Order: sequence, then C-alpha cells, then structure tokens
Amino acid sequence: MDLLFFEVSGQSMWPFLKSGQKVIVRKTPLKDLKTGDLLLYNSGNQIVCHRLIRKDKPGENYLLYTRGDLSLSAPEKITEEMLLGRVCGIIKNDKLINCGAENQQFLYRAIVIIAPLIAWLIERGQRLFN
Repeated sequence: MDLLFFEVSGQSMWPFLKSGQKVIVRKTPLKDLKTGDLLLYNSGNQIVCHRLIRKDKPGENYLLYTRGDLSLSAPEKITEEMLLGRVCGIIKNDKLINCGAENQQFLYRAIVIIAPLIAWLIERGQRLFN
C-alpha cells in the first residue's frame, strides 16, 4: 500500500482544509475516484490538493477536473500522469478523519455543489467592504 503524507499550504480549500493540516494520500485507480474526492497532483512545479468536481472518459483515458473549494476560477484539467493519489485521511486537531467513510463521501459531494456559492458570497462581501 503506497501512502504519502502531505502538509497542506495555502487557502484554496478553506474552510475544509487549512494551511498546516496534514493529509494522507493513497494511490487509487482512476475508475475508483468519485466526485467530491480530494486529489493530490502535480501542476507544473507545484503539488496541489483540490477537489474532484468531474470525471470524463472521452476515449481510453480519463480526464479529471478539479477546483479548490474557495475558487471561482475554471476547473483545472488533470491527467493520470499528474495524479499522485486520493486523500484517504485528514489529520485535524490530532484526530484522524477517514475520508472514505460514507458520511464523509456525502459531505464531499455536497461541497462540490455549494462551494462555488460560498466562494462567490465571500468574494462579493470582500468587494463591498474594500
């Protein structure tokens, strides 16, 4: 079983993931990935942890579309070669959260739907007060 441990940095997944939290990542076949999963992948010279919002298989290979929960930008398209794995656990306040648990999977799918609205409201609020 190949596991990676990664410390999150940045704000793109706030409030779900915060800078300094650690994630446990497992290599996972693309066919087993589900909408809402958190993925770790190479993007240029950075390692990114974003949420899977769509998976397509236009031919023999899958295309994965990810976005940070706090982002209003277009989804990033990633390929199998870029993928390091799926987040299977998150360490928050010295407790392990099992990302594969059924209640977590429901939450992750819900976040895919509501995150753009929350990001829009936050951006709108910042414009009003700046």
